[in-house]
Amino acid sequence: MAEITKKAKENKTHRFYWEERERGIMIEVPGFSKDEIKVSVENDIVRVTAAKRSRSERQGKTFYHAEESAHSLMRSFSLPENLNADNLDINITDGSVSIRKKKARKHAE
Repeated sequence: MAEITKKAKENKTHRFYWEERERGIMIEVPGFSKDEIKVSVENDIVRVTAAKRSRSERQGKTFYHAEESAHSLMRSFSLPENLNADNLDINITDGSVSIRKKKARKHAE
């Protein structure tokens, strides 16, 4: 993973970074597993969604307790000018998403 070496724009849920040859976004999705996270890119908008449901039950001699919960989140970002939707490398892990693209090499004319 690229370290912040040149410039970065950061907050608690995401970080844009750009280096000499690489550009990217790190997005935090705490509490969600890799299988619960989905990423889509459309019209230079990155959309990260995550959802999970859980159910617990307890039963005793004189009681029955059932509890359900659902958690979801959605984050969306416009891609910076120096990134475009073509050929992005998207890596999803438990709790985070990294989206990066290598900067195109300039050809001598």
